[in-house]
Amino acid sequence: MATSEITFANIRPYVTLNLFRGPDCAATAKQVFDKLEGLAGTLPVAPTHPFQDHRHIVPMTRAVAEGITNYGAWYTVEKPPTWLREDSSPGSTGSSGTARLLDVANHLVVVMVYQKYLGVYASHDAMRSRLVELIEVGEAGEGRATVRIDTPAETVTRDEIEFAFVRGNTKSAWLEGLHVPTVLKADRKILSGPDLRYALDHFGEQTFTYTAAISEFGQRNLQVAASKKSAPHRVGVSHSKKTLWTRSTKAFDEFIVEFKTLIALLTNPTAIAVNVSDLERPGVPFVARPVTTQTLTELSDGFDIGYEAPTTPELELLAGEALDRTLNTDPWSQQGRFVVEGATRRSAAPDSEIAAEAYYGDQRVATVSFRPIRRTDQTVDILHRVDSYGVRKDDPAVVALDRSLAKRNTNLTLRYGSGHVIQNGVLYTLHFRDVIFDRWHWTSFPAAPDGKPYKLTDEKPTTGKGKKKIYVPDRIGKEHSLFCYVRNNAANLISPDDRPSGDWWLLCDDGAGEIADFIALDTKRLFVTFVHVKAWKDGKESTISVTPYSEVIAQAIKNLRSFDQNVLGKAIHDRTTDANSELVWRADGVMIDRKKFAAKLDEFRHGAQRHVLILQPRTHRKAWEKAVHAHRSAQDAAQVGRMRQLSALLSGAESIFQKLGATMAVMGVDDQAAAASAASSSSTSSITPSRVRKRRP
Repeated sequence: MATSEITFANIRPYVTLNLFRGPDCAATAKQVFDKLEGLAGTLPVAPTHPFQDHRHIVPMTRAVAEGITNYGAWYTVEKPPTWLREDSSPGSTGSSGTARLLDVANHLVVVMVYQKYLGVYASHDAMRSRLVELIEVGEAGEGRATVRIDTPAETVTRDEIEFAFVRGNTKSAWLEGLHVPTVLKADRKILSGPDLRYALDHFGEQTFTYTAAISEFGQRNLQVAASKKSAPHRVGVSHSKKTLWTRSTKAFDEFIVEFKTLIALLTNPTAIAVNVSDLERPGVPFVARPVTTQTLTELSDGFDIGYEAPTTPELELLAGEALDRTLNTDPWSQQGRFVVEGATRRSAAPDSEIAAEAYYGDQRVATVSFRPIRRTDQTVDILHRVDSYGVRKDDPAVVALDRSLAKRNTNLTLRYGSGHVIQNGVLYTLHFRDVIFDRWHWTSFPAAPDGKPYKLTDEKPTTGKGKKKIYVPDRIGKEHSLFCYVRNNAANLISPDDRPSGDWWLLCDDGAGEIADFIALDTKRLFVTFVHVKAWKDGKESTISVTPYSEVIAQAIKNLRSFDQNVLGKAIHDRTTDANSELVWRADGVMIDRKKFAAKLDEFRHGAQRHVLILQPRTHRKAWEKAVHAHRSAQDAAQVGRMRQLSALLSGAESIFQKLGATMAVMGVDDQAAAASAASSSSTSSITPSRVRKRRP
């Protein structure tokens, strides 16, 4: 068979379709087919006609079957292999004959009309994207190459697709994270199983949304005899690409049947009972859901702006097909960041606007405000304005900032205390399960032995000023940093319960590759405590912040392997240097070193309790309890959203530690009892922190 004879009779596409609905889909399909030649010319790599140099595509003869009108075309795309050097590409002069070495891919386009629906199949992803743009917007391409049609159509909505096809047994799901990036959680996941509805962690997955899923439901053939069980429908849905897929076919007639079946399922979905559980409802349970842009008025308390440039698709990496041009070379994603904490918002700004300081490395570049506005019912545009500059406008950092702002709709993620997230131009709402974290270890941080207060903004004892500060480890316990606080109050801090430790040993392991800032043990009660310390850098006492805890908890999670006693003892031995060998203290004042600490730890065998203490004095008790009260009273208070998000983060970390048999507590500032605590601690260097363990949902 000559390639020029390709017809609908000799093709068998895999069923992967974009579905549209419009007032005159027949006219839309005809116009799209007529514009295919021009549309092909807008692609990044222009297709080639196998027989005519001045054309791009080979049209197929229109066919009508079973009430469906079919238009089709095919073309080839030629490009150098990904492993071939660019200077050996077509058109260059080479002595080895590599100049004409090309990969040739043949692609197919099918446009189908059935009733008021339009189906589009394109084996070439770049062409599929162009077709979706042309049909939805009415034009595609840029400048003189722009192609237009007079009768656009609407993509079938996500809600309709979800209700019809994401139901029954969820076999696979692609999850995209909406949370602040942290080592505590993956940024994205691909899950598979017999039915993921029962396997999903309805606590851990609540900060993800699903971008694609494969479901099995119903029966493909209802006419099969009762003694035989018909195979269920198996449908894949990609919300990010707006596609449906089912299976491979053996002939185009099967492709037509699948198309009609999808339309039938879409127009006549099985009703869902009102009183069924979330597990039985359409969609993937427990994850965040997109909402319409009418919800923009509910956005408030913006607390984080993330920036992530697209990376090489995982499938390309696994196949070894990644090109240099697809790698992440965005300088802002590598060195830039937006810091919301401390930035000043305009007094007249709407609640949805977020102000942030833009940093490139350690250099403040500018103050930028971001405001989301409605683009369509389902999509959001992000407007920005630069309020002030910290460097000259011709500085390279400003150039990097400007380039990042040009990509704000695709690369920026805006997070709000109200429980909303904007990512890739879509607005989501996070439905946090109401499990309030209660393992707080509140303390008023009384004065140091010399009567002066501890500085919660200083992590370690240092000498010098500004960027010239130098860590002075032999001053631990003698000054007013958080490290000094730990050293001077070890008896009460390291205990997993309310009882002070009577025979504690404390080791400072601070430094690159540290296990924890401090490791403590009790020789009589047989417990080991890992203390992770972060200073309070910025933010008001009356507010709650999530980001500082993401950083310190990430540090704690990263060293989970140290819970194994053999690993811990070896790590302490391997990390011992002349500089830290003597940074070890005992309750009775006896001088010891790291070697003796490791030897004592070895005596514990494997029966010691493990405890993790997070010392990050960012959260104040008044602010936390006020937010908890407002939440339980169903009040719309400003910090409730942040409290729920921080609860989710801390409870998730606690769950991870509990799976390893360890407990966790987080220190906060007990500003309710600050005055009383300061007075009572004026004559002693130790404290008895209050602990909150109320287990109310």
